[in-house]
Amino acid sequence: ADIPCQDCSLSGWRWTPGRQSYAASDPLPDVVRMAVRTLGRASWEPALPELVRLLQHPKPVVRSAAREAVTGFGPAATPALRRAAAHARPDRRSLYTDLLAQVAETGRST
Repeated sequence: ADIPCQDCSLSGWRWTPGRQSYAASDPLPDVVRMAVRTLGRASWEPALPELVRLLQHPKPVVRSAAREAVTGFGPAATPALRRAAAHARPDRRSLYTDLLAQVAETGRST
């Protein structure tokens, strides 16, 4: 089922599980950032793999928003982060393991 984006500037934008989102592939980083924020605020777990993928987006504003969104999921983000870390190049693995440590710490403090 499609999930309507209620916080995006794109009217009619929808997130379809199993497909790359239209907003995540938008050339405007602010559109991607807003989509990431929306999915993070909604805590919609099927979006986690895409949000984790966006941790390597070429634009810093998108990477930052993705990091914040993934962290906001807390321990629910652990499987997606572990999967990404297992498949990441060795020089990029710390991106995921550092975030895993942060998520684990957040989970212990709540």
